Amino acid sequence: MPTSRNGGGRGAVVFMCWAGALLLVVAGCAVTGGKHETAPRPLAGSPSEQAGRLLDQVLEHDAQGRWRQVVTTTGTMLDYHRDDPRCARALAVAIPAALRLGDGSEALGLARIYQDEFGADDELVPTLMGAVDLALAADDTLTAATFEVLAFRSDPTAVLPPEGGPRPVPLLDTLDPIQLARLADAFVGPETAGMIGYHHVRALLREGREQEARDLASALAAAAPGDPWAGLAADLAMGRRKMEPTGTEGAIPVLGLLAPLSGRYAGYGTAMQEAAHLAMNDAGLSSVRPWKIEVVDTGGDPVLAAKAARALCAEPGIAVLVGALRTGTTVAAALVADRAGVPLVSPTASNEQIESLGPAIYQTNMSDNREIRQLADLAVRVLAKKRTAILGPDSPNGRHLAGLFRDQVEVLGGQVVAQSYFPPAVTDFRAQIMAVRSARPEVVFVPASFEQMTLLGPQLDFYHLGSLVMGPSSWSMARPSRQQAASLEGCVFPDARARFSPAWTTRFKDQWDNAAFSAEQTDVAQLTYLAVRQVMSASARSGAVDKDSLADVLTRQFQRRGSAQADSLDLASLAGSLILVRSGESMPFPADLFAATHAIGPSSADADSLEAAKDFPSPSVNHGSY
Repeated sequence: MPTSRNGGGRGAVVFMCWAGALLLVVAGCAVTGGKHETAPRPLAGSPSEQAGRLLDQVLEHDAQGRWRQVVTTTGTMLDYHRDDPRCARALAVAIPAALRLGDGSEALGLARIYQDEFGADDELVPTLMGAVDLALAADDTLTAATFEVLAFRSDPTAVLPPEGGPRPVPLLDTLDPIQLARLADAFVGPETAGMIGYHHVRALLREGREQEARDLASALAAAAPGDPWAGLAADLAMGRRKMEPTGTEGAIPVLGLLAPLSGRYAGYGTAMQEAAHLAMNDAGLSSVRPWKIEVVDTGGDPVLAAKAARALCAEPGIAVLVGALRTGTTVAAALVADRAGVPLVSPTASNEQIESLGPAIYQTNMSDNREIRQLADLAVRVLAKKRTAILGPDSPNGRHLAGLFRDQVEVLGGQVVAQSYFPPAVTDFRAQIMAVRSARPEVVFVPASFEQMTLLGPQLDFYHLGSLVMGPSSWSMARPSRQQAASLEGCVFPDARARFSPAWTTRFKDQWDNAAFSAEQTDVAQLTYLAVRQVMSASARSGAVDKDSLADVLTRQFQRRGSAQADSLDLASLAGSLILVRSGESMPFPADLFAATHAIGPSSADADSLEAAKDFPSPSVNHGSY
């Protein structure tokens, strides 16, 4: 379990354990079409109990990032308990796991089982559409398009515009005739023949193969009389309808980047510019149509940022703005963008109130309120800890984060039993640590910078604090040395990149020239890259290339959260957005291990559960940098 800071060795905080017997280990086997090549050892108990345990294993593996075990255990569940409706939940987890392994064929095989045998499940279409995003993140447009067809087969409205009627499906419209022929062979049947055939006809016409297009359209009309897609294909092939896809005529869509290319922040602006172009190139394979980037200098000044935003909003084809680094310049640009009706995506500004400036103003970074809600949820609702404390710098930001944490903990029924603040430049924290320790908190929130934590961490051990330490998401962006990483051992903090596909982060790191930029500039570049990829993914999935339709899609994609007092709490999602440092490596916090504690509720928590714990899962995911 998560280690506490207790003496020279690492002590541990004892969290409440759940009742139940240990599960037998399931033998790992390859999955082929949902069947194993070797038989796993059976689980004890009734079939229903076995299925429940296997599903628990699937969810645990998923929370730990063990994607191969997710797929294997799901295969075991299908082998032995295929009639159990809980297989649908396992499949909803296994499909994205297979995609994260880079195994598109496995993911599609699982998706077909899910659709054929559990098609009435409410998670089916959202899972399939989520798989589209994962495949796009890996630049696998054909697999993404195949999932799009599966989603259409389950619910034709999933890939049609709100106003209805046959329209080009964005991803299918990027495929060539050979790829579309492969899709047609894979999906034989009246449900999808017309839709795929329509796009096949379009692809043939784009290549000037009119006679083949007419022949195919005739075959479609004979095979599926009355299918609107087949009728539309015939109209195209016979010249009765124009080729231009509805809603995409006119200027090439423009992504406007607001960056400080001059002034004291020019290095950051250059990094943003490089990252945006890199993201646009990487997203090009899955784009509905070509985009271009227009970069305007903000000078790091709010007035210049407003003028830059006004100039970009006047550009023909402008669809979205990204920027503008700091909170002040972002606010100025957001006010202009809102008046012009152009969506703005901020990758770096930390003030969550920016999103209140307009319905199409978005933040992709981890805002203060969001990350504090996650930490409070973990402490009070998942770990069932009542006694918390705050140990932070006596600075505006430190006090601000501390106030948010205190308010959230108290709303959830916990209490802050001590608060102690140190001067920002201090190097000896003994007095503040002892003041907190005397209150015997179970959890201590440290709203300090990473640099302050590298000094504070060793002293927390030396003075035997003995509590679980939580910190801000800024720690996840640092690049610690081995000695610095030891200062974070056993700490939990939000992952600033949690809202994005891991494949995008990997792609950025593989291409970025770290030697050309400082660590801080690289962090800004990475957040900019991820924000641009997010925008391009939204466009590719929906076909939105104008400001109004893109704003609608981004609003749905970002799914702005409501109150932290929501009744439900998705432990797997929480685990995926929080980092635990263990043995110098970062891993998703295993929140699912505390599902029973969460179900019981915080009223049963022992306020002094500070004894040593022993067994804890070894890290299985390395996020690279903290």
